Amino acid sequence: MDTSIEESKKYFDHLMAGPKVDATIEKKLEWAGQCIDCAETLAFRNNVESSRVLLNKAESLLTEAQGTTLQKSVIANVLYYFLGGMWCGRVHLERLEKKDPYFTSSESVSRAIYFYRLCLSEDLKPLLEPRRHSETLTNLANMLNSAGRFIEAIETWKKSLRIDEANGMALANIGQGYYYYGNILQDRGHRMFLWKKGYESIKQGLLPEKQGVHPTALTHFTELLTFLEKAVGTMSLPEDLDKNILGEDEEELRYKTWVLKNTLFLNPLNDAYPNSISGRDVLSLPDTLVPLSEEKHTPWRHGLFDQLKQEFVSARFLFYEGTKSKHGHYSDRQVRMYNSLDYPAYGLGTEKLKAAYRGLFSILDKIAYFLNFYLGLNIPERDVYFSSFWYVDRQPRSSRVRADIIGYKNWPLTGLYWLSRDLALAEGQELLEPEMQDIGKIRNALEHKFLRLHTEGSGQNIYQETPLSVDLPRIAFEKKGRRLLKLVRAALIYLHGTVYTEESRKRKKAAENNELIPPIQMHTYEDSWKR
Repeated sequence: MDTSIEESKKYFDHLMAGPKVDATIEKKLEWAGQCIDCAETLAFRNNVESSRVLLNKAESLLTEAQGTTLQKSVIANVLYYFLGGMWCGRVHLERLEKKDPYFTSSESVSRAIYFYRLCLSEDLKPLLEPRRHSETLTNLANMLNSAGRFIEAIETWKKSLRIDEANGMALANIGQGYYYYGNILQDRGHRMFLWKKGYESIKQGLLPEKQGVHPTALTHFTELLTFLEKAVGTMSLPEDLDKNILGEDEEELRYKTWVLKNTLFLNPLNDAYPNSISGRDVLSLPDTLVPLSEEKHTPWRHGLFDQLKQEFVSARFLFYEGTKSKHGHYSDRQVRMYNSLDYPAYGLGTEKLKAAYRGLFSILDKIAYFLNFYLGLNIPERDVYFSSFWYVDRQPRSSRVRADIIGYKNWPLTGLYWLSRDLALAEGQELLEPEMQDIGKIRNALEHKFLRLHTEGSGQNIYQETPLSVDLPRIAFEKKGRRLLKLVRAALIYLHGTVYTEESRKRKKAAENNELIPPIQMHTYEDSWKR
């Protein structure tokens, strides 16, 4: 008999026996962690059933601990980490069983993301030791990437590396992320730039001094590295990636430097190269096939996408000006107001922040409107909202994603769906981002009630609701706004990827049928025409 198999069986039986009845919470958590690690190994060996049994055992131990642990303690931190790991293990099993390769109906993905984020929350993050902190970020990024959210995944892997530069798994995964990112772009030049960055990241992640790359994952990364080496290994990047001039004057230079630093250009290169070469909003809608029978022959799809772009860059600038506003504006002079003794934040700068929020929320709903028409979902116009159009009968509570959306098997479209889950703007929708838990109520207050911001020193340090208003510190409003800007930018890139994926399929089918596709040349809209 193979002794390794016999030892594995003994260890499996040992784990399934569980800790002693009177074991401490710490011991139960440790035991659950061992079950999760063993389940992962079994899954890599394709022993799905034994892996599932161990994950169920881990869930039982964690559920027991969850009922007794303190919310803001090291124990809670470890608990959330293992809960994330347990659900992550189930995602791996779902991938092996190919039940839902795009994870649009996966409770496992949502639970893994949620618990990893709890582990990284402002209250608990300081309790993480560096290596566990880096591993948690890496695992969260892996789940975001599985959900089609490769932009946020890349950002999260980068955070992991800032904590632990030796995290080879994060480096290799970033490389893979850039490879898949490039695949959803029409611009071949951008694709090659991202692939080059991916090639360098994987190559660095597989160096002997790096740590954490699982043996099974090593095979996959090595194969991808071989492919990328052939594709871009000898490709040379421009000598000076900062040769582009960001601004014609100091004011424009400061603004665009801020955009570049915060990765807010509508330019995929901004996710890989923090250089001025990335400092232009060049993302456009991919080429689309239009039947001759279509009544409206103007390129309205591109016109609508450009409108979304304009609204985004305008909201981005309003937000920038709002955050940089240090003094009152002349439009605010001699406007009589009274001091309500709670340090209210009034002024044009504050209202610019609110206007930016409104514009960003509006873009999300317009993306849903665009997709409803482009994908032929036939949802009544008044029922199209970014938060709910994904679901059967537009009911987020049901958590049942429409079969036609799942049927597209479109990875960037999946990313848009999971991005919508971060905001939970619809009543009854499950939230995946604890830091954005009030965003739906903030939007409602902006449009229908009163949103009152308060300056520092007011004692108004927390989110509060009254029958008439929502109150929160201006600094907290700005923090959520930065997050919202990043989400809407990602959504626009995912929209590009969704259309490119669908149009690539249409072109492939047209080629198979020997159909002629005459091109229509489009000219750029000059900056001098803008008002």
